[in-house]
Amino acid sequence: MKRSLLAFTTLLAGLSILLAGPSEDETKRIQGVWEVASLIESGEVIPIKNVRDTLIRDGVITIEGNMMKFYNPGTNKKREIAFVLNPDQSPKSVDMTASDKVGSKGIYLLDGNSLLLCLCHHDSNERPNYFASTPLNKSSLFS
Repeated sequence: MKRSLLAFTTLLAGLSILLAGPSEDETKRIQGVWEVASLIESGEVIPIKNVRDTLIRDGVITIEGNMMKFYNPGTNKKREIAFVLNPDQSPKSVDMTASDKVGSKGIYLLDGNSLLLCLCHHDSNERPNYFASTPLNKSSLFS
């Protein structure tokens, strides 16, 4: 009887890992405070001082659960953007939405303490296929 119970418990544990899937693991790994080291928008390198002074206060994004949070330096208003990771796609994809914008489709690469994020403009229905920002693809590349 113990063997059956152990086998059943092992089966349930394995099933819960499969159901949770890699997305839950990836979501756990992405949690924390991330500093924007560089930003390229539509092929143009944005100086990090401009990022910190006009887009993201101190260049810091905090990820808690499925929310990205940062402050707008001009208004000091907190921005919250919900996201869903899709790590089973190649490249790994992310879908984002905020209350004041339709949302963005993107791809990401999470490697240890480095996060590379490429997002299409919020009014685009397209998703980037590669990690690059050009005038033609109108995407933003964060690292």
